[in-house]
Amino acid sequence: ANIECFFTQKNHDLYCILPNFIKKFTLRDVNLPSTSYASIVGSNKKINWQKTGNNVTIDLSTLNPGELSGTGIFVLKITDAVL
Repeated sequence: ANIECFFTQKNHDLYCILPNFIKKFTLRDVNLPSTSYASIVGSNKKINWQKTGNNVTIDLSTLNPGELSGTGIFVLKITDAVL
């Protein structure tokens, strides 16, 4: 089995812990209002996302794996996520 992401949530913010760099991945059954934004914890880079039905595709293709973490593990924060 390949695990793409681990999750935790605080209030309405969803944190996705990614053990490996993935250029694009899909979160299923997540509702994000238009005011939501995604960012890498510890970085000021904006992360693009696109909603399709109840799914959200996160696009990390503009980043280089070395920009995120020396270990390859990094955390994505998504604001105002409703699960």
